[in-house]
Amino acid sequence: MSGSLALTSQSGSEEMKLNLEMQISTIQAGLYAVSYGSIKSPLNIQEAAFVANSLELVSPAQLGFLRTQEGKGAFNEFSRTSADVFYDDRASQKVVIVPNRVISRLIGSNNLVAAHAQNKEYIISKPQRELVYGVVDEMLIKGIAFVAEHGESVVSTSNFGQTELAYNLFSDERLGIKAQDYGDWLKTKEGRKEAIFLFSDKDYSKSKKGPYLNRLRLFGHVRDFDAGSLGLNLDFPCGSFGARFDEIAEVGAKNNIKP
Repeated sequence: MSGSLALTSQSGSEEMKLNLEMQISTIQAGLYAVSYGSIKSPLNIQEAAFVANSLELVSPAQLGFLRTQEGKGAFNEFSRTSADVFYDDRASQKVVIVPNRVISRLIGSNNLVAAHAQNKEYIISKPQRELVYGVVDEMLIKGIAFVAEHGESVVSTSNFGQTELAYNLFSDERLGIKAQDYGDWLKTKEGRKEAIFLFSDKDYSKSKKGPYLNRLRLFGHVRDFDAGSLGLNLDFPCGSFGARFDEIAEVGAKNNIKP
């Protein structure tokens, strides 16, 4: 499976054709047939490539689940995820994790990449702020978004199911993914007693001239496990996984075979 996309240059006067082809593999993971691919490129190109190949940028919960299911270590590499990290500049100074690229879709991943290319955080523009504040507040009230601490937090892998941050990041009720299953795998298979979560510290956030957005990424065994949004690297050709989860029963029905 492959795809291509025409993107307009910043001048708007010409188009460049990007090759978005990637190798798509499929594994059985629990009750799902999971199609996945990976690509090393700036964030906006990754997202376009996954869309072209009928995949979605992997969520933290999906990536944790895939690591526990696939025995060859294919998913242990660094990966950006679909979780937005919103640094709220209002009085509460919260770090808010918003799933499924909700804020990125409002402001455009191209803007994140362009800001990082200038070695800057993407400060959400004043005309966009009230909309973004409203969306963030509504998602917090509904329990869709959740709050993390500034700076470094250390969580025992034995407590992934009981610690709010780890539970919210690595659980997905729709897919039946449990955070503690990932914590247990990290402890027993990877020998990790703790996981580190890293976000910008409060002084750094206060130094910015408005609310800003970043993207959560996960490291695997290539270094100490950590998750967070530090770094202005969304314009760099770093890796990400895209995935699509199809229930085995549905796949079997489409192909007229028994699950």
